Parts: sequence; C-alpha cells; structure tokens
Amino acid sequence: MPDDQTNSQDPQLSNNPNPEEQAIEQTFAQPVEQRSDVPVGQPVDQQPAQPAEPFQPTPAVPPAQTTAPVDYTDQTTVAPGVFGSSPEQPVVAVAPAPSKKPRKGLLIGLIVAAVLVVLGGGGALAYNFYYQNPDKVVGDALMNALTAKSVSSDATLDIKGDDYSAKITLSGHTNEEAAGLAKVKIDYTSEDLSYTTDGEGVFAKNGDLFVKVNNVKELADTLAQSSEGMVDFSLFDGVIEKVDSTWVKISGDDLGTVSEDYKDTQKCIADYTSKLSSDKALQKSVTDEIVTLYSNNKFVIIAENLGSKEVKGVGSLGYKLNFDSAKAETFTAALEGTQIGKKLKECDSTIDFKDVAKNLTEEGDSNGTTTTELWVSRFGHEITEMSLIGTGGEADGTLVVQPTFNKNEAVETPKDSMSVKELMTEIEKAYTNYETQIYSMDI
Repeated sequence: MPDDQTNSQDPQLSNNPNPEEQAIEQTFAQPVEQRSDVPVGQPVDQQPAQPAEPFQPTPAVPPAQTTAPVDYTDQTTVAPGVFGSSPEQPVVAVAPAPSKKPRKGLLIGLIVAAVLVVLGGGGALAYNFYYQNPDKVVGDALMNALTAKSVSSDATLDIKGDDYSAKITLSGHTNEEAAGLAKVKIDYTSEDLSYTTDGEGVFAKNGDLFVKVNNVKELADTLAQSSEGMVDFSLFDGVIEKVDSTWVKISGDDLGTVSEDYKDTQKCIADYTSKLSSDKALQKSVTDEIVTLYSNNKFVIIAENLGSKEVKGVGSLGYKLNFDSAKAETFTAALEGTQIGKKLKECDSTIDFKDVAKNLTEEGDSNGTTTTELWVSRFGHEITEMSLIGTGGEADGTLVVQPTFNKNEAVETPKDSMSVKELMTEIEKAYTNYETQIYSMDI
C-alpha cells in the first residue's frame, strides 16, 4: 500500500510531512484485543448505530494517486515500512475502541476504595471521638501514673519576687525496687546575695538515706561575706571540710536516736513499699482500689484544650485543668478505708486523712491564682509534662515537671560515706570550741 494512500486516510495526519514518523505514532497507540480471524485491510464486523456517509478526506497527493474512500468502521490501520517492514508485510496497530462491557477490575477497585474510605473514616472517627476524647486522655494519663512501676522526672521551679529570684532544677527517678535517686541544683540571686549550690540524695530499698552537698565551702564563704561580719563559719571549717561533697548516711538506727517512733514508722513504710514492689497480686489489688475510688470521685476537670506540641520528642496533647474541691476532699478522705490507707495508718497512727483532705481544699490567704496545665502523649496516654503557674501572690512561680514512666533505672547505693553520728560528733566539737572562745573573751 503506498505511503501517500495512508496519509489520505486520516485527516489528522495529512499535514505530517514524514510518513514513517506517522506510522511509528500509530504503532505505539494503546492496543486493544485484535481480531485474528479478520484479514488485514478488511473491516471488522461492527456497524455504527446510525449509518453515515463514508468520510472523504482532502487528498494530500494528486488525484491520480488516491484510492477509494475508507470505511471508518474499520478498526485497523496499516502502517507500512515500520521497523524495517515492507508494504507486502505490513505492521498493524489497532486503535482503542470503546468497550460496551463494564471493566470488572476498575469496578472492583472502586468498591475496595470505597470500603477503605468507609473503614478509614470510621477508624478516624473512633480515634478522635473515643480514644482521643479529652476526658479519656486525661483519665488514662492519671491511671497510668498511678499504676506505673517506676518513674523518672526532670523538674524546674522558677520563683521571682520583688527583690530576689531563684531557680531550682531537679532530676531523679525511682525504680521497681522502691529505691530512688534525686539531684538538685539551686541558683539564688538577690540585691545582697548570689550563690549556686547542688546536691544529691539516694533512698535505698532497705530504707537508708544518703545525702551529699557540693560546694559547701564556697556557700559558707558567700553567706559570711553577705552578712557583713554577722556570721562567722570559721569555727566550723573542720565540719565543712568533712561534709563538702561527701555522702552522709542516715540509717534507720540513726533515725531512732532522734525519735524511736519515727524509726519504727520509717521501717514499717519501707517494708510495705518493698512488699508492694515484689507482690504483683497485692500491687494490682491496691492499684485497682485506688482507680475505682478515683473513678467515683473524678476531681480533675478539663477547662480548655491547648492543642498539641512535642515534649522531649513525644507528640503530646495539652489541657488546662480545674479541680473539683468537693470531690478531691472526698477522694482524699476515702483513702483511709483503702488497703494502702489502712497500712499507712498502721505505720503511723497520727495520720489523719480527713484532716489532710481539709487542708488540701482550704483556700489560702494569698490572693494569687494558680493555673495547671497537663500534657499527655498522643498514643500512649502517659503524662509527658505538668506545669503549675502561680501569679498575683507574694511571688510569681512556675513549676514544670516532665516525667517518664516504667523506665526502671538502676539506683546505686554510695559505697563510701560517713555516718550521721560521726557528723553530729564533729558538730558538737565545733560548738564546744565556739563556747570556749566566747567564755574566754568574757573573762
């Protein structure tokens, strides 16, 4: 079939000066299923709904070289000479034809997509209206805090008065063995005094307490200078030297020298705490009892949604909280009837939960206000940050606590330490020397 005849069959290609490029474009047209039983060049048995006159394109070659009009019901187009083919062996490219039957693959895909949209929308609905419901988020956070086996915290307290400012930073943790570690740093500044000091404390699982204060000498010198000679610590240089950056151990027996009742109370509480950490059934029973008590007296009220932010890399939801004083008082007073309340009462008969509840809910003399904000992890519903902001009183203060639960960090008991008895002996010596000097001056 001559190339000119191919051009004359398609009016859209009649302006194409290169017949081979025209044939390549036709060859790469999207193929559809071919009719192998129809000879090339013969029309497919397909009739239009309404017969039309054969289309007569404008010839692109002299009239002598044109052929008879082409019936456009034919679904095939012959492209000679493509990729080395000859007119005697043409390559056939079949143009796409509209299908009268629905495409099952597309239909199934649409159905699957619709189902995913419905299920996804339903899941999002449940996620936002149930799991991320503010009451559930805060309730879960409080329950998770109560049932946590261990907690680690970083806290900062900033206080600003009319003529002074102080910043206290605290970091520490407790573990599943009821042992704990705390590190404290204090920065204080006023018109007359400025100092920095830090210390550490360890609470061992057997009830022993270890305390260490650093920079004691520098602190003593600073206080002496600011007093303008009113305070003299030189008599205590021996004590200061021994205490500075040294662990001081306060055992249960040491506490007994101060108060036998306090010693027994401390041992009773330490024993019960240790039992709680080892007896999982008891731990669950105590926890469930407190959870039920709070569920019946929900004293935490969500006042405002604060949106979201990241706390130490954890996406968190924030809420401003108010408190129901009546329910808080009922909750605290009712602790006396719980297992843990009864045990604490057994360890210390002077504990009065009703009195504690009353003191917690009494309004103070200050005209200041306190704002409480709580941030909870978006997925785990664990407290990531809690802040208390006090304004309008004698001083403005902000306390920010960032806890991490169930990390279970180790607590190492100091190996080298001096006993509190040894410390008291050194202090008594210093006082004796001071009194001797005072008496000698009077004589």
